[in-house]
Amino acid sequence: MMMKCHPLFAPPLPRIVGVASDTASLTAVRAGGCDIVELRVDALPEEEQYGMSPLLPTTVPVLLTCRDATEGGHCVISQTERVALIERLLPMAAALDWEIAQRSYAEDLLSQARSAGIAWVASAHFFDRTPEVHELESLEKAALDAGADLVKLAFTPQTMQQVERCADWLQHAEHPKPVALMGMGNLAEKSRLYLCERGSALLYGYLGCSPSAPGQMSVARCRELIGR
Repeated sequence: MMMKCHPLFAPPLPRIVGVASDTASLTAVRAGGCDIVELRVDALPEEEQYGMSPLLPTTVPVLLTCRDATEGGHCVISQTERVALIERLLPMAAALDWEIAQRSYAEDLLSQARSAGIAWVASAHFFDRTPEVHELESLEKAALDAGADLVKLAFTPQTMQQVERCADWLQHAEHPKPVALMGMGNLAEKSRLYLCERGSALLYGYLGCSPSAPGQMSVARCRELIGR
């Protein structure tokens, strides 16, 4: 049975997440067309990391992400510095993304966010394979035990059979909180649409000109695919 979910991830789903990861995408944020704006702080030039507020729409919730280098991020700072950077930006956030594997470094940050009503998107990324179902289950349990509001798992399928395996788990397993599954690479577009049809809570697309993950679609393409 699903526990009460954070309002940011309440139905109707999926929510379209527009990713801003470079200067061009920051200028495209206001044009938007998305339900949530993800700021990839790790990918932005340092001089822009603290000057983003005037560029952001006041009506669209902001998801803060400073992705660790071990999971595809551009961050070359220490875990302590990464936590401090997100803490300084928390006042603009409706949610933050932090990796499940790195959760021990951010216990105080996540507690602070929870007290402020800021959702935690607990993430894991597989850039060279598709995880087995038992791995998906283990990651979900670890995230929920630590207080996650949504579990986001990205993987790189080689076949639609691998996507189907993950989709079956998504659709038929019991999930106490919303789950977002997404494929990367050559099957990114096809797998993401299919997973959304099977219950994935979020559909990520890039703002501006540059995808932030292999095979990521534009926000406009996301809207086209789900008929918005």
